[in-house]
Amino acid sequence: MWKFHGIQKPKKKMKRNIKIKVSFYLKSTSKTLQRKAIYANIRFAGKQKQFATGLFCEDPDVEWERGGFVGRRRKEEQAEMLNIINTIETFDPFHFRDIDQIWDQYNGEGVQHVDSTILGALEWALEQKQKDSDFKENTYRNNNSAVNSFKSFIDSNNKINSNFSLIRKNPRQMFMRNSMDFRDYLLEKENTKTTIHARFTCLKALYNKYYKFHNDMIDDLILNPFKGIVEQEKPETRRERALKRAIPWHFIEKIEKISFLDKKQEQYRAMAMFQAYTGISWKDFGKKDVLNVTQTINGKSLIGKRAKSSQDYFIDLSLAQDHVDYLKLVGIPFEPFVDDSLRHIKNLTLKSEYEMQQYNSFLSEILSPKIGLDDGIRLTSHRFRHTFAMTALNVWKIDIQDVAKMMGDKIETVLATYADLSQDNVLERQRNCFDSYVKSVNS
Repeated sequence: MWKFHGIQKPKKKMKRNIKIKVSFYLKSTSKTLQRKAIYANIRFAGKQKQFATGLFCEDPDVEWERGGFVGRRRKEEQAEMLNIINTIETFDPFHFRDIDQIWDQYNGEGVQHVDSTILGALEWALEQKQKDSDFKENTYRNNNSAVNSFKSFIDSNNKINSNFSLIRKNPRQMFMRNSMDFRDYLLEKENTKTTIHARFTCLKALYNKYYKFHNDMIDDLILNPFKGIVEQEKPETRRERALKRAIPWHFIEKIEKISFLDKKQEQYRAMAMFQAYTGISWKDFGKKDVLNVTQTINGKSLIGKRAKSSQDYFIDLSLAQDHVDYLKLVGIPFEPFVDDSLRHIKNLTLKSEYEMQQYNSFLSEILSPKIGLDDGIRLTSHRFRHTFAMTALNVWKIDIQDVAKMMGDKIETVLATYADLSQDNVLERQRNCFDSYVKSVNS
């Protein structure tokens, strides 16, 4: 015998057939006049609300039938009534808590000035990002990619997902479980943990911006639904990943010894060596002044601002001088795509992405086999930046503040990402300092 003790009945699913309906009726304005006013009636979730349309029916017996005008004489009034219906009935019913909110929306009061859906909030915040004084093209692109990923998540299953409401107790309110579903969706699409973390970081920041400016305008606005879904990556995990991205320095020495007959391939090889010796990023290749050399009392240097962070960098050219001279002679094989304000030049964003793909294709498909790099490692522009940072800190023993200045990064970023704080490295650095002190005392 089957026993059902302790099994609870499943909760009834929320009905999804909630609709907003509009109808019209006549109301007498005078005991003596035949003319009657036309009122509209809104019905929603068991409630009704009536309002005067400002229209009149002069001869109800002839012109009015079943809640509307008949005949061709009242085309203008029919059009106005149809406009009322089309306006109100096309509101998304799942974005309203009660009939009063629908009334406010129709009258242009309260919530109608603010899109209280999740996509509306994210897109509003994106627009504001473009207006910010500290606008950065790369940051905007990352935020836009995150929003597009969430749109794709909604489109992947419209029966379950939707443009969720941000109002508490709304029938289509967004919950944290919806964000968890989004996280699982990204995992199924084989996004890496790093990418997923970046997506949630962007969406969390965008919603925070929306919440800050609308919390006093919208009652019962939900808290950030993207917060706490993806755990903050541990510093040691980040460093471990950076170590994996770096390639052993003897591969850089191999690249130094080879050459290509094809001019563009040789240009790409020089760019790779330039990156390996300076840590310069891909986006900085898009600047017109990336190869401008400054003569200092200590030798030739590159002094400029990093395109991504707008932070100053100072790079000694002792190792990279030959490659800089070559690139100045033959040129970088594409036009600049970053303007003097360190933003992508309008209409060149896609072109720069194509150029990066071409460069990375050369690195992974042509250069990697040439130097015998393992098949499992995909050589990219960013790997050279990681390789430089790891080598400068942990092999050449350059001070961390100097490496940060060379890379145009904050010291905290370099420390968290590249510094190998293993026991051996820490003790070796201490021993070198003590040895230097002893030598200075005994000399």
